[in-house]
Amino acid sequence: MGLFVALTRWTDHLAGAVAEAEIDERAAEAILQKAQALVLLRDWGGGRDERVTMAKAQRDIDPEVEKRQDLFDTAHAKRKMVQVLYSSTERDAAVVSRELTRRVGRREDHDRRVSRWQP
Repeated sequence: MGLFVALTRWTDHLAGAVAEAEIDERAAEAILQKAQALVLLRDWGGGRDERVTMAKAQRDIDPEVEKRQDLFDTAHAKRKMVQVLYSSTERDAAVVSRELTRRVGRREDHDRRVSRWQP
Protein backbone atom coordinates (compact mmCIF):
# COMPACT_ATOMS: atom_id res chain seq x y z
CA MET A 1 0.00 0.00 0.00
CA GLY A 2 2.92 2.32 0.73
CA LEU A 3 4.18 1.86 -2.82
CA PHE A 4 0.76 2.71 -4.21
CA VAL A 5 0.59 5.89 -2.12
CA ALA A 6 4.10 6.92 -3.25
CA LEU A 7 3.26 6.34 -6.91
CA THR A 8 0.01 8.26 -6.56
CA ARG A 9 1.86 11.21 -5.04
CA TRP A 10 4.45 11.14 -7.82
CA THR A 11 1.64 11.03 -10.39
CA ASP A 12 0.04 14.08 -8.78
CA HIS A 13 3.36 15.93 -8.77
CA LEU A 14 4.13 15.05 -12.37
CA ALA A 15 0.64 16.08 -13.51
CA GLY A 16 1.45 19.56 -12.22
CA ALA A 17 4.86 19.46 -13.89
CA VAL A 18 3.23 18.52 -17.21
CA ALA A 19 0.85 21.48 -16.93
CA GLU A 20 3.75 23.80 -16.12
CA ALA A 21 5.77 22.46 -19.06
CA GLU A 22 2.80 22.95 -21.41
CA ILE A 23 2.45 26.56 -20.27
CA ASP A 24 6.19 27.16 -20.80
CA GLU A 25 5.98 25.58 -24.24
CA ARG A 26 3.05 27.78 -25.29
CA ALA A 27 4.82 30.90 -24.01
CA ALA A 28 7.98 29.99 -25.93
CA GLU A 29 5.92 29.35 -29.06
CA ALA A 30 4.22 32.75 -28.77
CA ILE A 31 7.58 34.50 -28.37
CA LEU A 32 8.94 32.61 -31.38
CA GLN A 33 5.97 33.56 -33.55
CA LYS A 34 6.28 37.21 -32.54
CA ALA A 35 10.01 37.23 -33.36
CA GLN A 36 9.30 35.60 -36.73
CA ALA A 37 6.66 38.18 -37.56
CA LEU A 38 8.88 41.10 -36.53
CA VAL A 39 11.78 39.89 -38.67
CA LEU A 40 9.48 39.23 -41.62
CA LEU A 41 8.07 42.76 -41.40
CA ARG A 42 11.50 44.32 -40.89
CA ASP A 43 13.05 42.61 -43.90
CA TRP A 44 10.09 42.68 -46.25
CA GLY A 45 10.99 44.77 -49.26
CA GLY A 46 7.49 44.78 -50.59
CA GLY A 47 8.68 44.38 -54.15
CA ARG A 48 6.88 42.26 -56.69
CA ASP A 49 9.91 40.13 -57.36
CA GLU A 50 10.44 39.21 -53.74
CA ARG A 51 8.81 35.93 -52.98
CA VAL A 52 7.22 35.02 -49.69
CA THR A 53 9.28 31.84 -49.54
CA MET A 54 12.51 33.81 -49.77
CA ALA A 55 11.37 36.26 -47.10
CA LYS A 56 10.44 33.40 -44.76
CA ALA A 57 13.76 31.69 -45.36
CA GLN A 58 15.60 34.88 -44.48
CA ARG A 59 13.41 35.22 -41.40
CA ASP A 60 14.23 31.70 -40.23
CA ILE A 61 17.99 32.26 -40.36
CA ASP A 62 17.84 35.53 -38.44
CA PRO A 63 19.88 35.17 -35.20
CA GLU A 64 16.98 36.38 -33.01
CA VAL A 65 14.56 33.90 -34.58
CA GLU A 66 17.09 31.07 -34.26
CA LYS A 67 17.52 31.91 -30.57
CA ARG A 68 13.75 31.88 -30.03
CA GLN A 69 13.43 28.64 -32.01
CA ASP A 70 16.00 27.01 -29.73
CA LEU A 71 14.09 28.17 -26.65
CA PHE A 72 10.86 26.79 -28.09
CA ASP A 73 12.49 23.47 -28.99
CA THR A 74 13.87 23.19 -25.44
CA ALA A 75 10.46 23.88 -23.91
CA HIS A 76 8.84 21.35 -26.25
CA ALA A 77 11.41 18.67 -25.37
CA LYS A 78 10.95 19.33 -21.66
CA ARG A 79 7.20 18.93 -21.96
CA LYS A 80 7.58 15.66 -23.86
CA MET A 81 9.98 14.24 -21.24
CA VAL A 82 7.79 15.22 -18.30
CA GLN A 83 4.77 13.76 -20.12
CA VAL A 84 6.62 10.44 -20.47
CA LEU A 85 7.46 10.41 -16.75
CA TYR A 86 3.85 11.20 -15.87
CA SER A 87 2.48 8.46 -18.12
CA SER A 88 4.94 5.89 -16.78
CA THR A 89 4.15 6.71 -13.17
CA GLU A 90 0.43 6.61 -13.87
CA ARG A 91 0.78 3.14 -15.46
CA ASP A 92 2.90 1.91 -12.54
CA ALA A 93 0.27 3.11 -10.07
CA ALA A 94 -2.41 1.27 -12.05
CA VAL A 95 -0.36 -1.96 -11.94
CA VAL A 96 0.12 -1.67 -8.19
CA SER A 97 -3.58 -0.91 -7.74
CA ARG A 98 -4.56 -4.05 -9.69
CA GLU A 99 -2.14 -6.14 -7.64
CA LEU A 100 -3.56 -4.77 -4.38
CA THR A 101 -7.07 -5.54 -5.57
CA ARG A 102 -6.05 -9.06 -6.57
CA ARG A 103 -4.35 -9.77 -3.25
CA VAL A 104 -7.16 -8.34 -1.14
CA GLY A 105 -9.72 -10.23 -3.21
CA ARG A 106 -7.82 -13.50 -2.79
CA ARG A 107 -7.65 -13.04 0.99
CA GLU A 108 -11.40 -12.34 1.17
CA ASP A 109 -12.16 -15.47 -0.87
CA HIS A 110 -9.97 -17.53 1.45
CA ASP A 111 -11.66 -16.08 4.55
CA ARG A 112 -15.12 -16.87 3.14
CA ARG A 113 -14.15 -20.48 2.34
CA VAL A 114 -12.67 -21.01 5.80
CA SER A 115 -15.70 -19.51 7.55
CA ARG A 116 -18.03 -21.95 5.79
CA TRP A 117 -16.31 -24.91 7.44
CA GLN A 118 -15.97 -23.47 10.89
CA PRO A 119 -18.77 -23.64 13.41
